Order: sequence, then structure tokens, then C-alpha cells
Amino acid sequence: MKPHFTAFLSVCLLASCSSELVDVADTKSNDNVDKVILRSKPFEYDDDTRTSLTATDKGISFAWASYDALGVFPVSPETNNQAEQKLNVLDGADAHYATFDGAGWALNRKNTYAAYCPYNGKLPASTPYTAVPIDMTGQDGTLATIGKKYDYMYAPSSFVGTTLSDGTPFEVVFDFKHAVSIIQLNLTMPVAATWESITLANANGRKVWTTNATMNVSDGSVTPTATSASINVALNNVVTTNNNKSITLYLAALPTVTEAITLTAKSADGTEYTATLASKSLVAGKAYRWSASLTETTSSANGHEYVDLGLSVKWATMNVGATSPGGYGKHYGSISKEYDVATQNLGGTWRTPTLAEWEELVNDCYWVWTSGYKSTGKAGYIVYKAKHSSDKGQVITSGGTPSSNYSLSDTHIFLPAAGCCWQTTDIIFEGEDGQYWSSTSDEKDGWYFWTLLFSSDYVRFIKYSAHHWANSVCGVCQ
Repeated sequence: MKPHFTAFLSVCLLASCSSELVDVADTKSNDNVDKVILRSKPFEYDDDTRTSLTATDKGISFAWASYDALGVFPVSPETNNQAEQKLNVLDGADAHYATFDGAGWALNRKNTYAAYCPYNGKLPASTPYTAVPIDMTGQDGTLATIGKKYDYMYAPSSFVGTTLSDGTPFEVVFDFKHAVSIIQLNLTMPVAATWESITLANANGRKVWTTNATMNVSDGSVTPTATSASINVALNNVVTTNNNKSITLYLAALPTVTEAITLTAKSADGTEYTATLASKSLVAGKAYRWSASLTETTSSANGHEYVDLGLSVKWATMNVGATSPGGYGKHYGSISKEYDVATQNLGGTWRTPTLAEWEELVNDCYWVWTSGYKSTGKAGYIVYKAKHSSDKGQVITSGGTPSSNYSLSDTHIFLPAAGCCWQTTDIIFEGEDGQYWSSTSDEKDGWYFWTLLFSSDYVRFIKYSAHHWANSVCGVCQ
């Protein structure tokens, strides 16, 4: 079989009457073709290296197999009857050559033929050789499926040899060419996850992908019937782990100039990650490679980025007043119900979280203390989007061992231990404690607000006086 391909094809010869289809076993006519040879070429990568569809670092090779299938049209004169013919492979497991087996129908050397594959046995008999349908939708990212359904090839017939009175064989050759190109996607995913889909979209929204078309099997010309700005690949059990976050996918595409492409990967939990791919001019019969490292889709409200942790609100990626996720930001005092620090500084729908929203962050996420966040060197808690229900509400303090299922490439926010201020502008407990205001005040004394307090040993809630304390603020939005 074709390496990595599971295509099963049957050869059909189309003719206008039974006299056009000659049974080799019963008739010995010099008008009949004694031998049919089918040849195909591998896809060559666009860097002009080649190899003898199996993918290597140089190319993607093609091979026929016994019982592979073709559709064959008599194009001169045009006819529309059909018959089935199986193939023999000439060169073994990786054969680029195949023949008819001689037990079915023979070609008449007075006619001209054109062949195509994958064979579509459901085509109406009236389908002309100039309009064989092509459907590029429904791909799953594997070479096996491309070989079975999407590697459209075509070949006009050519004749070699001479039919002599002594019975010298007369041979016809079909040199197949690929009507599509193949894209190899070498992706480094940001997280260990099960991946649901990959979408390649033209960054400018232009309809550069042909999703449906017709193909003239005598010259390979393609006429688009439907186009789209994006093409979706539904993945089946594609998984990355913490030890291996690389995946390789394949996509067949009709020739086009892609322009800049936005690649979006969607994980099973609905989180989206993106990368930008450079423009390529896809040529039929060539293979192309894109390599990219994906990052989580950046979202923002009123110009300020947030992270979706799967909670009732979205959390800011940094403290109010900070310029990076590891920054402390400012410490705010003298807050009141009428003055919301996050709203005043971030605008839009941003606001200071309520006590209930802070409790949700603690109870539904996975917290890990770190003495040095990324390259900032700042201590604090990494708050991860929980991957499993058993992880929710867990707080891994400095003496604990974090789960190997989480890494900094997973969805998270960082709450630095920015310390606090007591009746002065001087920061105390910097790098040791974190104190974060909520917008929920005490029922009896409106100047006392519930506050998230944490250190390397604990996470808890306490009420502080806004008259005397200045604490950090991390904003939320809907």
C-alpha cells in the first residue's frame, strides 16, 4: 500500500458501447493495448530536495499498491460506460509503477484516455472527464486520510511501442501528476492537552482556500466552486504531554497564495492558542513546511490583557499600576465603596474583585508558591486554571511538591508577594507576603475591607482598615 495511505481504489474504463471495452482473455486484437503502465512522482519539498505518500525530512513519497483504484475516461471519442480493473504493483512495497492485471478490460489503442484518483465510484455515468469533483473539506491532519481522499491526481495517456504482426506488445503509459500540494505543520504546543482542531485562516479575511472544485483529468486544470478564508482540520486523539509538546500534522490544499496565516489550535477544554505563519505560494505536486510555537490567545478589555481561568470573571494578567505580570504595581489605601481602584485606573468594565470572586479564585484553581516567577525573580503564587476537579482548591506552599501536570506554559496568572504599606509609603514584607483588596467591605464598618492575605505558608482572608493599610489590587472584568 501507499506508505501512510489506506486508499482502496478500483480501476474503471469508460466507453460508449461494449465494443469499446475488450476482454483481453477472450479477444486477441492488434487494436488492443497489451500493457498499461502507471507512474507517479513523490511530492518534493519547496527547498528542491527530493526523496523516493511516506514523509521524511526531504519529501513525501508515493507508491501504488495492488488493488489500488483509478477512474479512467476515454476522452477521444468521449464515452461514458465504465468497467472495473485491478492493478498489479511492479516495484514492490514502495512501487511508483503499476499495471492492469490483464484479467479484466483492455484499452483500445485507437482511443485517447485520461485517468484520475482517488477513484469516486459514486460518480454518475454522465459525469464528464472535464468535471470530476474535488472536495477538500473534512481533513483530520493525517497522511493516511490524505492518501485515501485528498491526494487528487490526473494523467492523460501516452502510447509507446508498436503493434507488429509478430505480436510485439503495444503499451500505454499514464504519468500521474498531483493536483494538490501538501502542507506539513510542525507545531510546538504550549501545554499538555488533547487537541480538538486546527484552523488556518487568512489574516486579512480573504478567501484563499479552495474547498470544492472540479478537475479536468486530461490536463489537471481545476475550477473552484467554493472558497473560504479559513480551513479547519478536526483532530482525532492528538495529545501532547509535558515531556513531548510537539505534533506534526498534514494538510492537502489546492494551489494558492496563502498570504499571512493565523493558525489557531483549540484544546479539548476550549482554550485557544495561536501562531502566525508566513505567506507561501503553493504549487501542485510540492510539499511545504511550516514550523511554529503557539501561545495562548491574548485577550484584552479596554487595552488591558486578561486571562480566562474558567471562572465567573476574567482576571488581569498583572496588578494595577504594574507594567508586566511580575511587577508589584502600586499599593492603594483610603479606598471606599465609591472609589474603585481598578475602574479608575483601567477603565471600561474593569473593577476590583469582590470577596466571592476571590474565594472562587482560591477554591476553583490550583495554586503553587514560587520563589522566582519566570525571569522576574519575584516570589508569589502562580494560579493555574485547574485541569482536574481534584486539583481545585489545592494550595501548594513552599514545602509542597507541585503536580507535574502543570507548567508555566499552562493557563495561569501570577500574584506577586508585593508586600503592603502601613500608615506610610514604605513597603513592608516585600517578597514575603501578598495583600490584595477586595471590593467587599464590612457590614458594620465601611472602612474595613476583606483582603486576600498570603505568604509562602498559607492563603487566607482577613479584614483590613482602608484608613491605615495600602494593598495591591488585581482587576477583573466580565
